[in-house]
Amino acid sequence: MSNGFEIDQNDVVKTSKQGSIRLEFVDGTTVSLGKFSTFSIPEYGYDAKVSSKAQLSFSRGVFLVATGQIGKLSPQKFKIKLKNATIGIRGTTILGETSSKKDFVACEDGAITVSNKQGSVDLLAGQSTEVKPSSAPSKPAVTTVKDKGVLMDSFSPTRESKSSGGSNVSGQISNRADVKNTTNIAIGKDNKATVGSIIIE
Repeated sequence: MSNGFEIDQNDVVKTSKQGSIRLEFVDGTTVSLGKFSTFSIPEYGYDAKVSSKAQLSFSRGVFLVATGQIGKLSPQKFKIKLKNATIGIRGTTILGETSSKKDFVACEDGAITVSNKQGSVDLLAGQSTEVKPSSAPSKPAVTTVKDKGVLMDSFSPTRESKSSGGSNVSGQISNRADVKNTTNIAIGKDNKATVGSIIIE
C-alpha cells in the first residue's frame, strides 16, 4: 500500500487477534496497540510555539504510550482516557490494559496520576495500579515481571512486523495524520475499511 493516507481526528483504530500497530505522532509521541485493542484520538494539536494538547482514548486491550514534546511542553494538557480512569502525565512511558472489568496501569518511566471520580493515586517508575468500575484506583504496587511480560506479549506482532504484517503510522499536526511506511492498514473516514488485521473506522 502506498504512502500518504490520512487518519482523521476521532477515527477509531482496532486490532484483531493477529494485529498490532505502532503510531508515531509529529511531536514524537508513540502509541503501540496489542491484539484485540481499540484506540481513538479525541483531540490532538501540536505547535511548539503555541499551545499544544493531546487526548488519547483506549477502550479495549493493551497499550504502550511514550510521550513526546507535548508531554514536555504542556504535560497538564496531555490526557489518556481509559474505561474506568483517566491518566495525567509528567513526561513518561505508560504500559496498560483496559476493559469493562478493570484498568491496569503501569508507569514505566517518569510519573503519572491515575484518577476517577472515586479518587486518585500517583505512580512513579516501576509502580502500577488497578482500577475497577466505580472504585478508586488501588494503592501503588511494584509492577511484577509477570504482569509486564503478559502485557508485552500482546505486542509480539509489532516486534515481528515483517512476518505478521505489523504497521508503523506517523502522525500529523491537529486533526489529520499522514500514514507512512505502512504495510497492512486501511483508512475509512465515514465508513469502515480493513486490510489484514488492522481496522480504522
